[in-house]
Amino acid sequence: MSPSTKPLIREVQEETGLDVTSITNYLGEFDYQSGSGKKCRQFNFTVDVGRAEPVEMTEHDAYTWTSLVEEPPVTDAVKRVLARYRETADSTTPTRTDLSRQ
Repeated sequence: MSPSTKPLIREVQEETGLDVTSITNYLGEFDYQSGSGKKCRQFNFTVDVGRAEPVEMTEHDAYTWTSLVEEPPVTDAVKRVLARYRETADSTTPTRTDLSRQ
């Protein structure tokens, strides 16, 4: 993988314990305010991982695996990202959704 992908791979590994094997798609970004009041920008990608379990959350409160036909309890901004993903993905593919940014 290219040097420009290393920060994404590192963040996924640090925050979830998952090993990214490839970055497959860029889904866009959105701005939000963190729980501490800090302005942030979230960049969203689809990735393949070497294993899907166990997820080891270190910086977030929770996650859930959902099928793409379900509506997870996330913000409207995350719902828009998931809608972009649904346009290109199989609806039976599970996805990990970060629930800490609501």
